[in-house]
Amino acid sequence: MTRYILSIFLLISYISIYAQQSMNMNFMSSYTYSSTLSDVWGYANESGEFALVGLYTGISILDVTNPTLPNEIGYFEGPNSTWRDLKSYGDYVYCINETGGGLQILNIVEVISGNINPTYIENLDLGFATAHNIYIDENGRLYVFGASYSNGGAMIFDLNSNPINPTLLGNYSGSYFHDGMVRGDTLWGGAIYNGEFSVVDVSNPANPNLLATQSTPNNFTHNCWISDDGNTLFTTDEVSSAFVTSYDISDLNNIEELDRIQAWSDETDVIPHNTHVAGDFLVTSYYRDGVSVVDASHPSNLIEVGYYDTSEGYSGSGFNGAWGTYPFLPSGNILVSDIENGLFVIEAKYTNASFIEGTISNSETGAPLSNVIAQIIGTNNPSISALDGFYESGIANEGTYEIIFSSPGYNSLSQMITLSTNSTLILDVSLIPSGCMDSDACNYNPFAVLDDGSCTELDECGQCGGLGPDVGYDCEGNCVSGDSFTLSMIDSYGDGWNGNSIIINQLSYGFTSGYNANETLCFDPESMCVEVICDGGTWQSEVSWVISDISGNELLTGGAPFSGLLCFDSVTDTICQNINFNAGWSIFSTYIISENMLISELLSPLNTNQNLVIVKDVVGTSYLPQWDYNGIGEIDFKQGYLVKTNNNQSLLFCGTPMYPEDHAISLLEGWNMFSYLRTVPADTEAVFNDIKDHVTIVKNNLGDAYLPEFNYNGIGDLESGSGYVVKMLSNQSLLYLSNNQEY
Repeated sequence: MTRYILSIFLLISYISIYAQQSMNMNFMSSYTYSSTLSDVWGYANESGEFALVGLYTGISILDVTNPTLPNEIGYFEGPNSTWRDLKSYGDYVYCINETGGGLQILNIVEVISGNINPTYIENLDLGFATAHNIYIDENGRLYVFGASYSNGGAMIFDLNSNPINPTLLGNYSGSYFHDGMVRGDTLWGGAIYNGEFSVVDVSNPANPNLLATQSTPNNFTHNCWISDDGNTLFTTDEVSSAFVTSYDISDLNNIEELDRIQAWSDETDVIPHNTHVAGDFLVTSYYRDGVSVVDASHPSNLIEVGYYDTSEGYSGSGFNGAWGTYPFLPSGNILVSDIENGLFVIEAKYTNASFIEGTISNSETGAPLSNVIAQIIGTNNPSISALDGFYESGIANEGTYEIIFSSPGYNSLSQMITLSTNSTLILDVSLIPSGCMDSDACNYNPFAVLDDGSCTELDECGQCGGLGPDVGYDCEGNCVSGDSFTLSMIDSYGDGWNGNSIIINQLSYGFTSGYNANETLCFDPESMCVEVICDGGTWQSEVSWVISDISGNELLTGGAPFSGLLCFDSVTDTICQNINFNAGWSIFSTYIISENMLISELLSPLNTNQNLVIVKDVVGTSYLPQWDYNGIGEIDFKQGYLVKTNNNQSLLFCGTPMYPEDHAISLLEGWNMFSYLRTVPADTEAVFNDIKDHVTIVKNNLGDAYLPEFNYNGIGDLESGSGYVVKMLSNQSLLYLSNNQEY
């Protein structure tokens, strides 16, 4: 059925001064929808320029010929879907989604001409009902990625013979592709669940041939785009703290990573989504950082030269903000689809960066120095020198800047430099070896030629520069006063606590590598309460810890950030669990049973200054504190709960622990929201191993997923205090191992 519906509920914003953070990019206009957005594409002909916008509810066509006054000229309803991807070829727009409808096909020329009943069909006769992404190459071949056909690789269709009923030419089934693009006879596919991009020869679409694969830095390869000269490929990994990465692909037998870069903000955990090549530049939608423009004319030295934050209300990790960009309009304007805030038209100042490069050596020996940090003050992407001492860096705008070269064992060097647009300053530097020059000191450096004032002595425990044992301990870490307790520290990823530390009774603990570490604590329980703080680093979702007494009884558990008290009373089976609530939506659960389990009582500390917005259970029943309405009643410790808060908060739940091995959780066919009852993390795949054939998907509050069908675990470990959603194919029971058992 053809549907052509003029939208009457949309709002348009014409303000010329838009209070977002930006550099070298100007706000032209935005168009706000009542629906969330997904991807965006563009179309241009003699009539003007047009935005093709994917909405949760369908397709919107905007006339953006006047970039300050976008005008919707058509809206086409489709199956509701969070994911909607569009491309154009000839007179038509092609669209897919992850709900249904097959290939949606729209005659864009008829829409532009004002035809009140343009061609719009949902073609379900092509072998698939849903898909994740599409691409159309210069030869009129349509590539459908992540389709409900075969294993979701790449279906290849010919659009030329019949544009509304294309012919299937072949299918590549070597890997599931989340996204991809094609140039000539080569397909570059994002094999997201393999953590790599694939290079496929599609010169014979009936028999595609895999040529090469290459893993990407964060092993979740979302999209890729090739440079105009065909020698460089750029990729994104759709995970927190990931990069836009460049590769030399001139020799497919020796693919080489050249450089990687993150977006403009100091929040290094922001998630990149889609990158495109526009001449010398990369235009990337970077979720909560908005749109980023990078000078890629030197692929081994990527420099950000522009950005515009479309979602100032969000920062850091999370799937909000800029979903897609389209930088190919003849005017040079960039279209940006922001999930919550609508379609943006942005004017970009495509200006090449100002570059610097050179070699770094030892001033005494002339030997090249590697791993020296070269930091231009005012940038957040430092350069690190290679084995041969070579470094290269740059900055967006020309001018005079300070650059600092630093490396352990050498005196830092600061120098003022003047950089010019699209020019490279050659600067070779030498660093002077420095250190302690007193031969009687325990840290004497015989190679130093500059004393850095670091000389020190052995303490009573034999540690160079140490302060002796902590109060209450001997040099071996044994308690000499007070009672002994055990601190167990866990990192779910296995790379230490990434700068986080836990401070207990004013002493700090942490570890720098591995999955876990233990420490002995000494303090007097008659003091009743001891302050506990855990914070200070990155990747805090990986952090957890347990404080136990000498008999192994758990007294307090938590993660990061945490601030609270460890208190002692005569009730030996009373423990406390700290739960973190991030601003926005999160899913929480608890293994604690307290005297009063009413959700309104347990969460009342969160409602200071009306910080708590809403809590919902799996069937949608809610607790609305501002309305004093509690439809949930008491918390069920086997269930997870969806909660929205205005600010980051933490809450201490104290009571009787429910041991995981004693409480099976019933998972019903369909969607469930379940509790994680263990105090220590466990691998999601291992937890569900016995029932994985009955599981469609498990998700956390960020949308990270465990997909048993694809042997893909994007969640990693299940964490104490968090809740999760699972879709089951049949009724099953989930029983965790005890806290002292490993999966």
